[in-house]
Amino acid sequence: MSELHYEKILHLINETSRQTAFLKHLENISKEVFDSPIFQDIQSLSLPKDITVNAGETLSIQSSSGYATSNKLETLIKSLIPWRKGPFNLFSYPIDSGWNSFIKYNHLKKKLPFLGGKIVLDLGCNNGYYLFRLFFDHLHTPPEALIGFEPYLQFYLQYSLIKRFIPSSSNILEVYRLGWKDLDYFEKSFDVILCMGILYHHPSPVDLLKMLGASLKKGGEIILETMTLEMEGSFALFPSKRYMGASGMWFIPTLECLINWIKRSGFNQIEVFERHLLDESEQISTALSPFTALNFEQHKKENKTIEGYPPPYRTYVKIQK
Repeated sequence: MSELHYEKILHLINETSRQTAFLKHLENISKEVFDSPIFQDIQSLSLPKDITVNAGETLSIQSSSGYATSNKLETLIKSLIPWRKGPFNLFSYPIDSGWNSFIKYNHLKKKLPFLGGKIVLDLGCNNGYYLFRLFFDHLHTPPEALIGFEPYLQFYLQYSLIKRFIPSSSNILEVYRLGWKDLDYFEKSFDVILCMGILYHHPSPVDLLKMLGASLKKGGEIILETMTLEMEGSFALFPSKRYMGASGMWFIPTLECLINWIKRSGFNQIEVFERHLLDESEQISTALSPFTALNFEQHKKENKTIEGYPPPYRTYVKIQK
């Protein structure tokens, strides 16, 4: 169990009985990780002596000692397709992701509070791209902890591969194979919560907002990024099957509806700080992410989705109780 560093979050759970239940839950989840041949291969990768990281829009990991991308490393990278978040570059091997994640990051960092000494959660963090960017952007005033919840094994393994070559982040940054349901363990635990691209994938968005609020410390902040409709009134679209060609989309609210959801979830400080029509600039098809998540075909022609629904607006909101 020590390889996954559970002590970083165990102290956030107040009651001993809940800690015991949480550890048992983690043991069940961790078995799939430790039994994974890919995880074992990642742990066996040799580390170059001199690692340098350039944490710009592309998180680039290189070595001055001439460490070359081995066949083993290339095979691991390809075995983890699709790479949704990024981009990364590992020892001159480009990992071009399906989403240009730096676009979201550039928006969210405008409204981040001072993170020095704080505990940050990225819910549904995928491979940890935002967390790695936060780590390197706050080296001089580091947070107490940068924590990610990611339930899907494939994305957790992508994170494990990147983290293998950034050992300096181990004292602060850790991703766990947890999901939104596990927020129940963490009452008033986090100073800042990132909820990016999650709300429209949830069948009960108000319940999720309430869970986020319960996990937030007094005075804490949530950076919420989601989709809204550019229409008057307080209502939400409930697609029959897909939205923008994507499955797993539940509710797409108007901006007024979203704000009402947030208010009725117990928040009274709400700031919409960025909103724009979602377009193709954020999403690309690459060799390592060959299938795009959203279909923009009709969006470009008739300003509607391929199903005939109103198009989505990318919406960023800072919320506090």
